[in-house]
Amino acid sequence: MNHKYYFCGLHSWPKRLLNSCFRMGGLLLILMLPALACGFVNARYETNNEVRLAVYQYERETRGPTDDLVLDFERDEPRLRFEGQAENGGRTVWLYRLGAKEFFALRPPEKTYLYLQNIAYNDDRSMATVTVFRGNGAGYEERELTLQRDPTGHWSVIKDDLKGKSSN
Repeated sequence: MNHKYYFCGLHSWPKRLLNSCFRMGGLLLILMLPALACGFVNARYETNNEVRLAVYQYERETRGPTDDLVLDFERDEPRLRFEGQAENGGRTVWLYRLGAKEFFALRPPEKTYLYLQNIAYNDDRSMATVTVFRGNGAGYEERELTLQRDPTGHWSVIKDDLKGKSSN
């Protein structure tokens, strides 16, 4: 008897069935890898990066560039590249709020930063408010920016309130 074609005393059909199941599972895993690696986009976060980009552009045009762009974000949020931030050695830091204290304690004091905190939306998500900190090791300014979305979906800053200053 040739045991190569038998599986546990039966013909090879259970073995073929297992092989096809493993192949199908492997194919599904390969197809799901991009979603697993990048995460699924939560509807709650779909406009966060558009608002962040509008705030970033407004701050660059109004108060100039910074060395570091620091962004509060949640684990399952998608990230994007902020054009112009890498100029002159600048960097973008995606930061969980729990890591903020440690990050700012360890930063070089001569480096400037722009820190965008969580975004709060109104009920119909046509307006957003973002708390922004801008500074360096010598101190910072805290501002609250209010943005409005126009009918074409473009966000723009409509209100810029200085909330406070700190010097170390």
